[in-house]
Amino acid sequence: MMGVPQADDIMLNYQSTGYQETATLRALMGTSPIKPFADWLERMGITRDGQLTAHAGDASLFLNHVADGTLI
Repeated sequence: MMGVPQADDIMLNYQSTGYQETATLRALMGTSPIKPFADWLERMGITRDGQLTAHAGDASLFLNHVADGTLI
């Protein structure tokens, strides 16, 4: 399973998964991301206590963090 945000590869003729599929599979299988990534998701407001928030999927979230320098 690979998670690439909504990418197409014309040369290899496939469409990849997006991160929402990865989050859904994690929920269905009872798994979680590695700690550093889980911490980043929490800092960004994408998850809270391991669950997706209303901000998950909102691309403007990244624009706001780029503007204030807190993306990383």
